[in-house]
Amino acid sequence: MSELQEFLALFSFVDVSFSNQPDSEIDLFISTFESLIPDHTSAFFLVGTNEISHEAKNDLFSVLYNLYTDKITKQ
Repeated sequence: MSELQEFLALFSFVDVSFSNQPDSEIDLFISTFESLIPDHTSAFFLVGTNEISHEAKNDLFSVLYNLYTDKITKQ
């Protein structure tokens, strides 16, 4: 999980919060298992329990950046 934390720390527009409760402030839940997502209507991204692949990092960045741009254009 530290690899994921290090990856997310690279982006100034990402705030990491460790929560297993639905919260309107959380735009995306990232988890290793779908069953750990508190509310299945929330946006989520699943990562493997092993090392995060380059492809998964690209996919996750794409999701995060799209959420970010959607959010700033609505302000």
